[in-house]
Amino acid sequence: MKLRDDTGSLLVAFISMGIAWLVERYCEVVAMDFYPRASKRM
Repeated sequence: MKLRDDTGSLLVAFISMGIAWLVERYCEVVAMDFYPRASKRM
């Protein structure tokens, strides 16, 4: 196994997780701004 390949795949997975987390947080903020009643339930 090559160390570069492992590091590259790990970096890609970390970046994809970070993007997914940012999108989720952004959706929560937008939902709280447009739907205050829905945010109170959560």
